[in-house]
Amino acid sequence: MSADTLRGPGIRAKAMLLMALVVVTILSCVAALVLTRERSRGLAHLRQRGVKIADTLATTCLVCLLRDDVALIGEIGASVRPRPGEAIGEADLRYVAVVDLAGNRLYSWGTEALAPEHDNILTGNIFRDISQNRVDLLTTLAGEEVMDVSSKMTLTEVDGVTRVHGACRVGLSLDGTRRRVQLVSRWVLGALAVFIALGLLLAYAVTRGPIDHLHRMAHQIGLIAAGNFAARVPVSSGDELGLLSRAVNSMAEDLEKRELLKRYISKTAWEDIEQRGATGAARDEGLERVTILFMDIRNFTTLSESRHTHEIVELLNEVFSAMVAVIELHGGVVDKFIGDALLVVFYPEESGDDAMRAVFCAAEMQERIGRFNRDRAFYGREAIRIGVGINSGEVITGSVGSEHRKDYTVIGDPVNVASRLQELSKEARHTGVVLSQSTLELVGSVAIVVRLPERALRGKQEMVACYELVRIRELDDILRKMRSDQLAEREVAFRSVEARPGPEALDALVTLLSEKDQDLLLRAVMVLGRIGRGDERVAGMLEKILSTAGNERLLATAIKAIVRTGSFADLDRVVGFLDHADPRVRANTVEALDLAGGDRYLDRFAKLVEDPAARVKANASVALWKRRHFEVVDALARMGRSEDATARAAAAFAAGEVFKVSVSPVGSEVAFAAAKRELAAALGHLGSLSALLTTLLRDPDPRVVVAAAGALGRSRDSRAVPALLALLAGDGSPRDAQALSTLERIGAPSQILRALDRLRRERPG
Repeated sequence: MSADTLRGPGIRAKAMLLMALVVVTILSCVAALVLTRERSRGLAHLRQRGVKIADTLATTCLVCLLRDDVALIGEIGASVRPRPGEAIGEADLRYVAVVDLAGNRLYSWGTEALAPEHDNILTGNIFRDISQNRVDLLTTLAGEEVMDVSSKMTLTEVDGVTRVHGACRVGLSLDGTRRRVQLVSRWVLGALAVFIALGLLLAYAVTRGPIDHLHRMAHQIGLIAAGNFAARVPVSSGDELGLLSRAVNSMAEDLEKRELLKRYISKTAWEDIEQRGATGAARDEGLERVTILFMDIRNFTTLSESRHTHEIVELLNEVFSAMVAVIELHGGVVDKFIGDALLVVFYPEESGDDAMRAVFCAAEMQERIGRFNRDRAFYGREAIRIGVGINSGEVITGSVGSEHRKDYTVIGDPVNVASRLQELSKEARHTGVVLSQSTLELVGSVAIVVRLPERALRGKQEMVACYELVRIRELDDILRKMRSDQLAEREVAFRSVEARPGPEALDALVTLLSEKDQDLLLRAVMVLGRIGRGDERVAGMLEKILSTAGNERLLATAIKAIVRTGSFADLDRVVGFLDHADPRVRANTVEALDLAGGDRYLDRFAKLVEDPAARVKANASVALWKRRHFEVVDALARMGRSEDATARAAAAFAAGEVFKVSVSPVGSEVAFAAAKRELAAALGHLGSLSALLTTLLRDPDPRVVVAAAGALGRSRDSRAVPALLALLAGDGSPRDAQALSTLERIGAPSQILRALDRLRRERPG
C-alpha cells in the first residue's frame, strides 16, 4: 500500500503502541512498588542505626552526667562526629546534641543547621511527650532531609523508679537512602526499556504475518479497484483474515464474470440492467430520439471465400477493434455486431449533439480504416473498404426477448433507414458515408455534403433524400460560425466542437475567452468545462475567470465548469462561493461541489437546505439525497407547499433530479440487509415525492406544472401525460418543446402523435 493512501498509523504501529502502553503501565506499577519498598527498607535501616547511635550515646553520657564529668560528655560527642579524609565517626551524621533534664545543652554540634522550632525540640517539657526513643524526619535550613532520633538518658533507682536525667539527639542524613533508591530507579528504568523493547519485538513478531497479509490484500484489492479482476488474495489461514480473503476473492470472481459479461452488452444496456437491479423494477420502453450509425465491410463475402475460418475471425476482430475504439472516443454505443456489420447508437447527452458525434465518428472511422489499410499494404495484404449510413429519429429502446433470454436493443424505422443508407454508400464517390435528411438538419453547415439522387429505399415506397459526406469543415470555419449573429448557426458550431474534443478544439474555445460578447463567452466556458477534463491549462484559464468575472452569470458558469475539468485542486476556494450574495452563484457552487464528491461539505449542504433561494435549496437537497440523507424530502415537501411559485417549481425540479439517483445496496449479507432497510426507506420517500408531484400537476402556475411533469417524466410516470398534453398550446414556445420532450421520455407514442397532429392543425405549415 502506498504511503499516500494510508491515513493515520497502521495496524502494526497501533499494536506495537498498545503493547508498549501495556508494558509501561505494568512496569510502572512494579517500579512504584519496588521503589517504595526500597525507600521503606532504607528508612528502617537508617532508623535502626540512628536508634543504636542515640541509645549508645545516651548510656555513656548518662554515666558521665552522674559523675558530673561534662568534659567527658564533649569528648564522647566529638568521637561520633565524622571527620573529612578519616575513617572516623559516622559519615552520614549531621548533628549531635546532649541536654540535661533542665534543657541545658551539655554538648552540641551541627544543630545550627536546624530551624529554631526544630532546634528546641528537646527543651522544656518535651520529655513528657517522648517515649524512650523518638524518630522524626526533618529538613535542615540547607534543604537536606535528615532523620532526627532522640533517646532518653534514664536510670532505674534502687526503689525501682525510673528517672529521666536528660536526652541525646542525633541527625542522620537521608542521602545514602536516596542514592540507593536512585540506583534502584536506574535499574528499574533499564529493565523497563528492556521489557518495552521485548514487548515491541513481540508485538512485531505477532503482527508480522497478519499485517503482511493485510498489505498483500490491500495491494490485490487496489488491483481489483483498478479493473484487474483476475487478481486474487492468498488464503493462508482459517481465521478471520482467511474468511476476509475468501470473501474478497469471491467478490473478485463475481466482478470478473460481470466484466466478461459487459463485453457482450452495450454500455447503455448494462447501465439499464444495473438500474433495474437496484430498484427491482423493469424500465419502461419508450420513444427516444437517437442517431443510428450502421457500418458494413465491403465485399466481405468475397474476402471470406479464400480464407480459413480462424483468419476470417481474426480479420473481423482487427477491423472491429479499430472501429470500436473510434466509436467509444465519440461517445457511441455498439448495440450489436451483425456478421461483418456494426449497429451503433448515439444517444443525446446533455448538449444534444448525438448527430454531430455520429458524423464526426464516421469521418474518423474512414480515416482510421485508411491507416489500417496502409499497415496491411506493408505486409502485402488487400485493402478493406467500409460503408457507413447515418440516420436520426425516434426509436424504442429497451429489452426484447423471452423471460429467460433478453436482448437490449433499439427498434424502429430509423434503424432500417440507416441500414439502407449504408447500402447506398456503395455508389458513393467521396467518403462512403451517407446521411439522411434528418441527420443533416441536426449537423447543419458543419458538414460539407453532396446530394445523392432521391430514391425509394429497399422496403420503402416513398422517395428519400440522402447525402454523401465530403468532409468536415475546418475548425477555423467553425470558429467563425461561433461568432455568427444567427443563434441557430452558433449553437450548431458549438455542438460540433463539443462533439470533436481535442487540442485543436480546446485552442479554438480558449480564443473565445477574451470575447466581450457575454453570451458567446458563457457558451465557451460551458463547453470548456465539458471537454477540458484533465487539462490543467483549461483549469488555469477558468481560474482567471473566477478572479475577474464581471457578472454573476459568468461567475456561476465558471464555478461549475472549472470543477468539471477535474484539474482544479483548490476546492476550498470554491467553497467560499457558498456565501456569495447572488443565489445563482451559490446554487452552481453546490452543484459543482456535488460533482466533485461533496462528502466533505455535508454540513454546509444541510445549512443551505434552509437557504432563502429556491434553487439553492433544491441543489442542496439533491446533493444530500445522493448521500442517503433521505430526510431532505421533508424540505422539498415544504418548498412544494410554498406560496412562491418559483419555490414550488424548484421543488418539482429537485424531485425530478432525485428520481434520477439510484440506490444500489452492496456488500455482505449483514450490510445487504441494512441496505435493504435503507432502500425501503428511500422508496417510501420517493413515494411521498411522487404524491407531491401529482399534486403540483394541478398547480395554477404553468411553470410549476411543467417542472412537475418533467420530474414525473424522469421517473417515467404516465400520470404526467394528461397534464403535459393539456400544456401544449401549439405556439412553438419553449414550454411546448419541454412538454413534448418529457412525453418522449415517458414513452407515450400515441399521445405524442395526437399532440403533434393537434399542433399541425392549429399551426398549419
